[in-house]
Amino acid sequence: MAAPGNPAESPTRGTTPAGSPAGRVLPLNEAAELVGLTEKALARRAERGTLRVVLREGKRHVPRSELERTGLLDPAGNPTHAPLGEGSPVLNPAGLSALLGRLEALAGENATLRQLERQTGTLAAQVETERRAREAAEEQLHNARAAAREFEQIAAAGFFERRRLLRARRER
Repeated sequence: MAAPGNPAESPTRGTTPAGSPAGRVLPLNEAAELVGLTEKALARRAERGTLRVVLREGKRHVPRSELERTGLLDPAGNPTHAPLGEGSPVLNPAGLSALLGRLEALAGENATLRQLERQTGTLAAQVETERRAREAAEEQLHNARAAAREFEQIAAAGFFERRRLLRARRER
């Protein structure tokens, strides 16, 4: 059996072993505090597989390099977004008005998309109606050409052949 600190035997999720020189490994709660997210948010990312974690003594730890890889920290070690709190852009009036403006713009875009969807449905119905009309016209044209060929054959036939062809036509 390998030594407890052996990376080959450590139960890890991801590619960075617990003792890697890639950077400091932080417990999940410290990593969450550092990047300005909740511990639950980081845990969910780990469960989805979008954040690699390392297991140490049954607890999840996150390498700093992983926080940088996922864009939660910049290369200097600073969070890439402000944590929620009093200085948060989401909670201040300017941030709220920006979000409200964005929401109103998206609502307008949604209304436009729904109108386009209705128009598309109407156009699809028109295309289907025209397709059926075209198929009916093609069938009539086919039948007319077949009848024309038959009449040409009757006209070119001799007396007895013409009688036989006309009799066969009447029986149909």
